Amino acid sequence: MFASTRPAHPRGRLPDQASLRQAAATNCSADLLRELQHAHKIAVNCIQIMSPSQLMVLAQRNDRDGLLGSVDITREYERAAVIARATGSVA
Repeated sequence: MFASTRPAHPRGRLPDQASLRQAAATNCSADLLRELQHAHKIAVNCIQIMSPSQLMVLAQRNDRDGLLGSVDITREYERAAVIARATGSVA
């Protein structure tokens, strides 16, 4: 018989394609969550240093682009809710 030319996997078998796809999706989800968390903090920091007139311009532009949140101009609560669901924490 022919000997296998595949390298041995540490656990004795190679992961199947579904497992590889799931691992890639999990890694991508973690990257997206981390990026959303960073964007959330950046937006909060920006809002804290903006003047009232700058906030008004931001609100107008977000409204123009259909980006206004349910409560505030930065969608802070919507982002926080998504982050809370993704991390399993309480919003």
